[in-house]
Amino acid sequence: MERPVRVLLVDDEAAIRTLLSQSLKQWGYDLIEAASAVDALEINKASPKPIDVLVSDIVMPEMTGLELARELSHSNPQMKVLFMSGFYECPANVKAEWEFLQKPFSPRALCDRLERLCKRPSANSGNAA
Repeated sequence: MERPVRVLLVDDEAAIRTLLSQSLKQWGYDLIEAASAVDALEINKASPKPIDVLVSDIVMPEMTGLELARELSHSNPQMKVLFMSGFYECPANVKAEWEFLQKPFSPRALCDRLERLCKRPSANSGNAA
């Protein structure tokens, strides 16, 4: 049996995090929540299992979602990334293999995008078996 996809959801707005986490859990994702990028880094460091997908707001205090994704990618190059923002359209400096979802969106739209993202091969997967 294949393990559920492990998602790290990072958003500094508690109401948004709660709504999205409920939906992701209902869709069967193994979910970890963080209220900030700094919390997400600590969670990642302490996690015994790798993060499969980072879902992060772009605009957050202390560290942006882009900075967080770059930092986490160093230790986990297989990790997929989905950014979300209500302030910006997709920033120009987002890697081609990373995704972007404009807020507001429905929980179903998030789950659909995650499903497509998880089916796509990782850019760093190479040919290793």
